[in-house]
This record gives sequence, C-alpha cells and structure tokens, in this order.
Amino acid sequence: MIRIDRKIGNLSIKTIYFSDSDEEDLMAKHVDLVGFQQSVIPRNGLKAKKIIQIDLTRNENDLFKQIGKSNRYKINRAMNKDALYYSFNQRPAEDDIHEFRDFYNEFARNKNTAQCGRFHLQTLKLINDQNGLVIAKVSDDNRQPLCYHVYAADGDRAMMLYSASHYRMSTETSQKNLIGRANRYLHWRNMIEFKKEGYKIYDFGEITNDENVNYFKRSFGGKEVTEYSGYHALTRLGKLVLLYKKMKG
Repeated sequence: MIRIDRKIGNLSIKTIYFSDSDEEDLMAKHVDLVGFQQSVIPRNGLKAKKIIQIDLTRNENDLFKQIGKSNRYKINRAMNKDALYYSFNQRPAEDDIHEFRDFYNEFARNKNTAQCGRFHLQTLKLINDQNGLVIAKVSDDNRQPLCYHVYAADGDRAMMLYSASHYRMSTETSQKNLIGRANRYLHWRNMIEFKKEGYKIYDFGEITNDENVNYFKRSFGGKEVTEYSGYHALTRLGKLVLLYKKMKG
C-alpha cells in the first residue's frame, strides 16, 4: 500500500492506494477525508471499478504468449530492429518529474484532455516521497522521448497513473508507427522489470469509456477484476466537501 497526506486550506486528506485491510480506516482517524484508490475491500461511498490486471507471477514466456499477435510482432521489431533507448527510473528526481509533466501536458493539449496540473504534480511528488513512483520511458536514437509510462508502485503492484506519447503530433507515417511500437515495447519491458523486482501485479487501471483504449489494454492479456475507489468523510468538514462535490456533479 501507499499512503500520502496533504492539506488544502483547512482540509486534511489521506489517500490510500491498494488498501486490503479494514485497519486502514483506523489509521486515518485524524483527517477530514480518506481517498481510496483501487481498494480491494468495498466500503460505503466507494464506487466499484473494473480494472485490467496482469499476473506477473507467471513465467516470462507465458506472459509474452498471452499478448496479442500484432503486439508481439511490434514488440519484437522494436527490440530487434528499432534504435530505441529504455529507461526505468525507480527513484526519480524532481527534475525527472517535471520533465515528464512537460511532455505529458504537450500530449494532453494535443489530445484535448486534462493536463497534469499543480494538484496532480503534487500527487506525483507525494507518492515519490513514499518511494512509490516509477517513471519509465523509451527514447529514439537522438535520445528524444517517444513515450512515457508513470506508475504508483508498492512492491507488489504497479498501477499505471499516466501514459503519454506524441503519436498524434507526428505527421509522418513511419514516425507514427515507430511510436506505436515503442509504446508496446515500453509496456513489455516494464512488465519484465517489475517482475524482476518481485512485483505480482501489472495494473492497467480502470476500464474507461474509450473502447479503443480498453481494446489496447486487453490486447496484452490479463483479466478483469473489481476494485473500489472514492472518498470517505470522517468529519463534518469532510462531509460538506463531499456534498459540495456531489452537487457540482
């Protein structure tokens, strides 16, 4: 599990990743809100989410065989023919986090999706303070990043927080194809690195409303599980904040 604490004005929040024990409620006594990210245990107020996870305790050959044929081809080509540089950073410095943030925000602006703002940047730094942040990337032969994956990782589970590439920004088909291969290669290399570190679960995160993204996640094998996310109010202030959030929709 990973636990982070933050203050927003007078509001104190504890966020717990991968909770698997009711004792977590006791540990969060002196805060207004407890946020649960992918709790194994259902709790009042949390929403059930479908998650795609890969069992890293399987041997490497089995892990590769369960990946779709097209992905296996692209991963093999990336490994054997493309001039790619792989980085797996388990102790990122602040500059590494900012470098990722800048890359991601360029991706987000192009995709017209939410950027990594001040709150999200602070979350990454708080997770990193708990030694729970991993930043992985693949770069081209000029050492320019092609894609990034960022994880919350607690020694047993690596859950993807962010995935970004500049695929949509490229105008050349050959470059688009290279980035697509690099992204699949990055997933595969990360699975193997986490497996070597003794991790049991590679977590793609929630199934979304984007069926293309869901199809991509499923194409690596794995299974769907149900976990629970949301906030639990422990004080009057916490309840008021949740009520306000609910009214805003």
